[in-house]
Amino acid sequence: MQRRASLLVDQESGCPFRIRHLDDVIDSDTTDLYRKEKERSLRYNHLNAEQYDVVDKLIRGGIRPEFVPCQKPKVVRMFVCSSGPDFESEINYLFENVYPLLRQYCRDNHGIDFQLADMYWGNPSLPSTDPHKMATVYEELRHCQEISMGPNFIAFVGQKYGTFHLPLTVLASDMEEIKDALLESGSDDTLLNKWYEKDLNVAPNIYRLKKPRSEDGQDLDEDYQEIIKLLQSGSTKSENITSVQCSTSDFENLLQSGMLRLSREERDKNCIVYMRNIRNIDERLNAKNAGNFVDLEDGNSKRDIDKTNKINVLRGFVEKCVTSSNIVQSEIELNGCTLDEQQSGQYISNIGKHFYSTVVRLVNEQIERENKLCEDPLIHELSLHWNYAKQSYSPFIGREEVLNAIKGYLLSDTDQPLVLCSESGTGKSTLIAKAANDINEAVINSDLSMPTAVVVRFIGETGHCEDVQPLLYHLCHQLAFITGRYRQDIPSDYLALKNYFIDLIQRGEYGGMIVILIDALNKLSTTDNGHKLDWLPSRIASNVKIIVTVDSDDEEIMKRLENKVDEGIIAMPEFSPNECENTLKALMSGNKQSVNYNQWKRIQLSFSSCSTPLFSRLVYAEISQWSSFDDISTNMIEHSTDDFIKRIFVSLEQKHGSNLVRRILGYLTAAKNGLSELEMEDILSLDDKLLNSIFVNNNEYPHIRRIPHIHWSCLRQELQPYLCCNQSDGIATFRWRYRRFAQLAEERYCQESISTLYSNMADYYIGTWSGTIRKPFKHPTVLMAKYKLVERDGECCRFVPTQPLSFGENMVCNSRKLSQLPYLLVQSERFDDLKSDVLCNYEWIASKLRITSIQQVIADFEMYEDREIKLVGDALRMSKSAISVDRNALGMELTGRLLPHIYKYPSIKELIRQCDLDAQRCCPLVANCQIYSAPGGPLQYECDIGANVNCSVDIDVFTSPDGILLTAKPFYSTRLRVWELANGDERPDIMLPLGDVKPTKDGRYINIFVDDRSIKTYRSNCGVLHGEVEFGHGKISQVKVSNKYIAFTQYKGAGPCVVDIERSEILHKFKYHTHAVAITEDEKYVAFNAERNILLYELPVMQRKCVATASDVAHEILFVNDIPKCFVLTKTKIVESISFDVINRKFKCKGILTDMNAKKCVLSNLRQLLIVQCDKILHVIDTVTDKVRTRFQKLPAGVFVDSNSTFSGAGFTPDDSMIVATRYTYLIVWDAETCAPIRVLQTAVSPMVQLFTSDSVNKVVTLLKNNSFQVWDLENLDRDTEHSAEVHQGAVQTLAVSSAADYIMSTDDKTPDAKLVCLSTGDVMDTLQHSENSGDRLTEVLMSPDGLYAATRAKLEHTNSLSYMTFEPLTDDVMWELETASKVFHAISNRYIVFSPQSGTAAFVTCAFYNSCDWSENIYNVFIVYPETSTNYTIDFPYHTEFVAPPKIVYKGGNNYFAAIVQTCKKTFDNNTKKEQSRWTEVRLLVQKITPNQNPSDQVLLRVQNLVDDVDDTDEFLDLIPVFDGNVIAVYAKDIDMYEFVTDKGIIPPKCTRKGAILFDVEGQTALRHIPLFLETKSKLEGLQISSQNCFILDSDLRVFKYDNFSFYQHIQCCKFAPNCTKFALNGRYIIGISENQRDILVVRTSDDKKVGSMFVHGKATCLRVADDDRTVIVGCEDGRIMILSLILEMADPLREHIEKLPSRSEEPVQNNLIINDVHRLSLSTPDQQRLSARLRKASIAEERRPPSYTTLHRAVTISRMSSRERSPNACAQQ
Repeated sequence: MQRRASLLVDQESGCPFRIRHLDDVIDSDTTDLYRKEKERSLRYNHLNAEQYDVVDKLIRGGIRPEFVPCQKPKVVRMFVCSSGPDFESEINYLFENVYPLLRQYCRDNHGIDFQLADMYWGNPSLPSTDPHKMATVYEELRHCQEISMGPNFIAFVGQKYGTFHLPLTVLASDMEEIKDALLESGSDDTLLNKWYEKDLNVAPNIYRLKKPRSEDGQDLDEDYQEIIKLLQSGSTKSENITSVQCSTSDFENLLQSGMLRLSREERDKNCIVYMRNIRNIDERLNAKNAGNFVDLEDGNSKRDIDKTNKINVLRGFVEKCVTSSNIVQSEIELNGCTLDEQQSGQYISNIGKHFYSTVVRLVNEQIERENKLCEDPLIHELSLHWNYAKQSYSPFIGREEVLNAIKGYLLSDTDQPLVLCSESGTGKSTLIAKAANDINEAVINSDLSMPTAVVVRFIGETGHCEDVQPLLYHLCHQLAFITGRYRQDIPSDYLALKNYFIDLIQRGEYGGMIVILIDALNKLSTTDNGHKLDWLPSRIASNVKIIVTVDSDDEEIMKRLENKVDEGIIAMPEFSPNECENTLKALMSGNKQSVNYNQWKRIQLSFSSCSTPLFSRLVYAEISQWSSFDDISTNMIEHSTDDFIKRIFVSLEQKHGSNLVRRILGYLTAAKNGLSELEMEDILSLDDKLLNSIFVNNNEYPHIRRIPHIHWSCLRQELQPYLCCNQSDGIATFRWRYRRFAQLAEERYCQESISTLYSNMADYYIGTWSGTIRKPFKHPTVLMAKYKLVERDGECCRFVPTQPLSFGENMVCNSRKLSQLPYLLVQSERFDDLKSDVLCNYEWIASKLRITSIQQVIADFEMYEDREIKLVGDALRMSKSAISVDRNALGMELTGRLLPHIYKYPSIKELIRQCDLDAQRCCPLVANCQIYSAPGGPLQYECDIGANVNCSVDIDVFTSPDGILLTAKPFYSTRLRVWELANGDERPDIMLPLGDVKPTKDGRYINIFVDDRSIKTYRSNCGVLHGEVEFGHGKISQVKVSNKYIAFTQYKGAGPCVVDIERSEILHKFKYHTHAVAITEDEKYVAFNAERNILLYELPVMQRKCVATASDVAHEILFVNDIPKCFVLTKTKIVESISFDVINRKFKCKGILTDMNAKKCVLSNLRQLLIVQCDKILHVIDTVTDKVRTRFQKLPAGVFVDSNSTFSGAGFTPDDSMIVATRYTYLIVWDAETCAPIRVLQTAVSPMVQLFTSDSVNKVVTLLKNNSFQVWDLENLDRDTEHSAEVHQGAVQTLAVSSAADYIMSTDDKTPDAKLVCLSTGDVMDTLQHSENSGDRLTEVLMSPDGLYAATRAKLEHTNSLSYMTFEPLTDDVMWELETASKVFHAISNRYIVFSPQSGTAAFVTCAFYNSCDWSENIYNVFIVYPETSTNYTIDFPYHTEFVAPPKIVYKGGNNYFAAIVQTCKKTFDNNTKKEQSRWTEVRLLVQKITPNQNPSDQVLLRVQNLVDDVDDTDEFLDLIPVFDGNVIAVYAKDIDMYEFVTDKGIIPPKCTRKGAILFDVEGQTALRHIPLFLETKSKLEGLQISSQNCFILDSDLRVFKYDNFSFYQHIQCCKFAPNCTKFALNGRYIIGISENQRDILVVRTSDDKKVGSMFVHGKATCLRVADDDRTVIVGCEDGRIMILSLILEMADPLREHIEKLPSRSEEPVQNNLIINDVHRLSLSTPDQQRLSARLRKASIAEERRPPSYTTLHRAVTISRMSSRERSPNACAQQ
């Protein structure tokens, strides 16, 4: 477990709180210059003066509406204009071949949607002779021009002019002129009177074309041409008519609107034209489809001259108006009835190429022209909200009293928010928009007396204000800019962000007023529990004003706001009918509309039955379609909003078909954040049931199996008043504008087929049928007959775009898929897909992390309750700090935490496989086994509280309306820390007075006993004072709290006292001397003692109901049922049950057990069991039978327990199925039914002093003596998963590794123990206890090459050896046999240990005598130890000799040789006085053959000059470096006078000197090679490394040399490493090491000094080793963890093969009994337990022992007398 964690400091008390599983993050650079430079762009100092002014006013307020940056939605929607079916081949080609490419290009390069809207395609029901349907086409053109951010118009101009336009409306003055002209010429105007009728509801008045009514036999097609002729004739005869467009075709009108009426600049940016000329068209006029290409006269095959002339003129005008790069002119011939196939192929291909290149060019140019200000996330967000506010409040009618209330609030000095509440649809958003615009206008006009900043948010209107984390993130950035804070300091983690926001608005660091308006709190999602409003404090700075709105029908949020705000909640008054009428009049006046008298009366009648702003909007939408000539009886207005909405739905179904409307509105409603137009059309195109109904209705298949564009367009246009277009996930999406529409649509369209709707949308985002994948379907019977199909089954490509997780080379994330897919899969109950494609998919998690916070990613894991998903979510939650530093750490974090679950959960196994395969791209290291804290084990998390907390009263666990809360409060602190018990998330601190904390059972209130005088009651969800009760001075002895009442006793004085919490008053204060008190579960009775009597009173009337007598004074009373019946623990430690008969006022008392060590009683949650907790035993009593069911006393065999330890706590799980208790350092769990032990758990070697259980969740909290608490999840007792990956209690100091034996040995800085760890699994195999003294410390561990033996070296705290105390290099050394963990050899005052490279043979160099003044007097013994044969002997070591460098054992020719560089001393003495006359020293190479039978010839002493000739006399040996083949490199120093001798360290050779080397054969004692210059002068021999295959040499300064010629190769400078923490890997091709700040593992390529990877380390790394395979890396950490990693770098690496062979991936661990595993795991900590026991025993002895009191002796004597006494039921002695 990572102990170094996010630090939460109580500023008042100095008490640190560390949640250990929330690991460290790297502190940011606090250099002022660096921070200022980084802040420059965040303060927008890079902008010019004009841009800065816009940005500053946008953020602070005071920006004029016209200056608000406006960015179009990220969509390019092009209207396809043609005269009909004449360009069907060209358009089909574009749709099938070019359109998908353009969609992909725009999406991959710019993240925008590309759409083509052809209203004729696939729509034979759109005759040009129906002007009402043509109106939809004109509206679609306008829509494309409005929303497209790039080109919006593509025209296909041929030789067909099309049908003349029939206007829907004609000005009344024009129509009357036409009629007069017709009458004057003798023409009949009957048809005009038949189809046009005057509408007086519009100013100026108009004539409106009637809709054909089939019931009247009307058919507009029959009269169409004649009406056109009449209008044309009348228009030409009158000179005053200008508005009647009947002499031009719809095709020309569309060209005029879409292109010709635009400026040249706009045409060049937005329009593309393709002109075609069919050369032989006149020769093909008799062809059956010639009318598709040219205009023919009615009834014959002659061309229409008038239309031919008009199209020729139009073509010429178009050709002149369009730039040459945007137009393509082509000529082609007809071949029969169709275009010539040979020519048309190339022609159409050219159009496709030109269209693609031109659109790409125009889109790229438009992207460059876009307002760059909106690229800033904050500016973009604010622009959207201010534009929404600008559009939302007009017109604003009424609400004067609410506006006045807002004004009064802004002028007041209140420190609370203002809440405006009302039902949905009552105009709250409009009110907020009005208030925001009024304040903004006042800032513009300088009407305010102080500087004022205005902040406005409409929750749900943008994608960044639906979840609380992005909402607060942008709010904090805006407020930081306003207040002058550094924006770079704003955190992204939600918990830190929440605290930052609260701090901002509570400090009020602004020289004026900040007004924050937030609309629709009820729209906040449940992500991060934002809907619980813990981010909104109840108290704010007086210069900060927060105004929020909320739907009053959201009871949960209203209740939370009522708890936070005392008097600042305003219920908006109902909209009066008069206000509705005024609103309607304002809307009609703005659009120059009116109604007649009868219609207005009907409207007034409707307002009398329903008067809300939404209803008035619905009425306006309805009457805007009325004409003055409409029969009022057929246009009835509904009497309620719901009926009105339902009527709209029915009308749409009747007009467009039930299937179409149900599907479109179903998808629109079911989508989480709405759908874009492109998404809607794509999803509808995948719905075969809908497509078949449309194709059957049209009686034909289109060229491509997709839904025709006109269906969605028509429905969208009719729903325009009720839909809103928001920017969600970067694109424009449509959703319901009003909440009530969504609710009713869900009831109507999302009940029966909801699963299908969600599943179809999920298929779309998964990409199941994307690209060229053909989706199967079944042909309808009707169309099978028409097309003469034999097979019913078919399959077609739907041309739906692919849905990768990221687009293009820029890796633009597919944010729509990432945000929508989890929700859709959960709703469609496709849980397997949810795991495989989303929550257990590495690429998905990594992609979402790139675009959002980790909190939002974790929120997806909370959508569905599944253990496998929960484990991954918990792993992410525990990895937050590492991922926030380096997103590439994701794979390592997940693998390092989830590996214990790989065999039980297949989805996790696949997730880890994906993480492994991504290692070469993200992180070059792969975890071999669990290396971090793992989720899913019994231990959930730990927290360090601090050193000065009074543990007995300051920790509590209780259930509140917001969840299960864990609180911690030092008695001396005013700050109550609160955590959510379920996941350890921090809640806002509650400021409370000093005193004991006593929450109510339901957690609604927190009661504080202040100064033993009063009780202050606070609301737990907001910390607001609820009430205070004064009860007089007296020290409290016992307190019982229910939901409604507090009952407490005092040590001295009368009692008890009963307090009503809700009313904050004392119900009654009794006059007895009381020790114990209790309240029944139903809060009907309170019981307390008066000496031996137990008095029962009824609540709240405080009427005495019964009196019982116990055997002695009661010290504890517990009610077990509502009969009532209670259990009493008396002063003499007797447990009795007392049953009250309140009717007959009798009682029955029964003694159950007696135990002098009884401390307290614990009642189970179901009140059927009772634990009597004694020192060393737990009695479990059945409360029904009043018998002892069992006793728990002993722990499982093999678990060390201190004999003086006692049970410190006991309790039950919520369902009473398990009993939990704490003793010593263990948490023990028993089965309550079988009484068998389930688990024995421990994580820290510190006694557990307190236990807390919950009655609602299966979790317990243990409080430790070292001031930390642990939260245990008892749901995971069946999992043998260790939460912690710690091997040691302290920082890992040294490591040794043996690949041959698969062992790691490690030591820490806190104990004299070494841990033996399995290299493959990371499991601790054994503990090697070097000594029992806790003050001793290991300095080094060594392992023999075969891994069978090891040595531990220690510095002892106490020793009698003088040499040991004065000579620093000496240690206390022990050699171990690892298989048995037994000591083989113990050497005291040892200087060196050397293992043979071929066996377990070792040499111990001990110091028999040490002279600190004269090194030549030192005496050494060399012990040779053969552990295989349990023999040892000594070899000769020359006298007057001192070591220059550590010795080596070299194996060659079947023999071991002891080799060392030594300095010898030769002396001459006076023969008479025996005093030393002279001495001289020489540095020699000592070679001693290791053999039991020594010969003088086995030892040689050589100088450098003995081996080679070309050296100077001043050259001396420095060190030996063993190399392959049993040889050594003997390094010598040049021009050395003498070596320095340091008193406490020995001989110290020079560090930096010129060096040479000799390759020396120890067996033949000959020089094999002389290297005159060895490495560089600065290269130190200490820490010199040679790669595994002798290719490279690395010195301590990170210089790399080639081994073959010892020449310089590379200097590693790209990274800074910690000293002595770098190692060669992969034969020296790479160097791996610990970074300078110890927070990263760095990998550098040797050849080019390039960093190729890094890995974030939680806490700090302390040491590093590379195993013999040159790939396995072992890292020791400051928090006691040992990380075992594999290096996967080069693409040539056998990645899959290597990873699959790792035991954690290939070998399923053997599952033992959990108790057996627990006992084994605990046995490894036995040395620590023994040392702890010794410390506790020593502390206990040191305490002053007091003699037993008279009371204790009296109690012992009394027990024997009273234990057997029986008491029969008696009448109450006192009534």
